Amino acid sequence: MQQIAEAIAAVDSYTSVIEAEQELRREDNEQIERNAIVSRTAYVRAPASVHHVLEKVNLVSGEQTEEQHYITSEGHWSKEDGAWSVQPKDQRSHRLRSLEALNGPLVQWHRFEKHAEKVIVTEEEGRIVLRLKLEGEAVRGGHSATDVGLSQLPKVPQVRDGAAADTPDAPALSSHSDDSDVAAPTTHTDIMNLIYIIDPSTYLPVQIDSVTAYAVSDRDDPAIMQVSERYEIAYNETPPIQVPPEVLGATR
Repeated sequence: MQQIAEAIAAVDSYTSVIEAEQELRREDNEQIERNAIVSRTAYVRAPASVHHVLEKVNLVSGEQTEEQHYITSEGHWSKEDGAWSVQPKDQRSHRLRSLEALNGPLVQWHRFEKHAEKVIVTEEEGRIVLRLKLEGEAVRGGHSATDVGLSQLPKVPQVRDGAAADTPDAPALSSHSDDSDVAAPTTHTDIMNLIYIIDPSTYLPVQIDSVTAYAVSDRDDPAIMQVSERYEIAYNETPPIQVPPEVLGATR
C-alpha cells in the first residue's frame, strides 16, 4: 500500500471520469429522488491547476444541471446556473485542494490506510485488486465526489427551541446553496464497499468502484440514499490547463 501512495504522489497530472448514480428511497421503499452524475476532472500538479465539469441529471424530473471550474495560477473561474463568474483569489487554494481530494486517485485511500487489516488483496486479469467493506462507525467521516448531491435532496424545516438544528454529520453544502430557512438532511454513512484496481506495472489506481448506503434522517422523513460510483483515471497525459477566451471574455 505504501508503494501505491508513493506512485500517486509522484504523478505529474491525471484525468478522471466519474460516473455515479444516486437513489433516495423512503423506508417503505418509495422512490424520492434518482440522479445520474458525470464528473470530469483534468488536474496538473505544476503549476497546480484544474478543469472540472460536473453534470447532473434528475432521472425522475429530467432536470439537468452543470457546474464547471477552471483554476490556474491566474485565478478561479466558475460556471453555475449557466453563467461564468470570477471567484475570490483567497478561495483558490482551498477549492483546488478540494477538487483534487474529491475527484483524484486518493479519494478514499485514507480508509485503506486506516483499516489495512480489513483489506482483501487479490490478482485478477493481470491487475491488483484491493477490496474493503466498512460498516457503521468505521465508515463515518470523509466524502466522495458525489456527496455534494446529498445537499440538494428535498429539505424540510427543522427547528429546535426556535433555532435550526445542527447537522454535524452532513456533507458540506455546495458553494451555491443558500437555503437559510431550512436544514440539510442529517446523513450517516452506514455501509461502504470500496474496490481499487491497480496497474501492477505502475502501482497506480486505474479504476475505483464505490457503493455507499446512507441513512438520511430528519424528524419526520427518514430515508436511505445509495450512491454507486465508478472512477476511471489516466496519468501523465493531461495537457496544461488553459482558460478558453470565451470564458475570459464572459467575465470581463
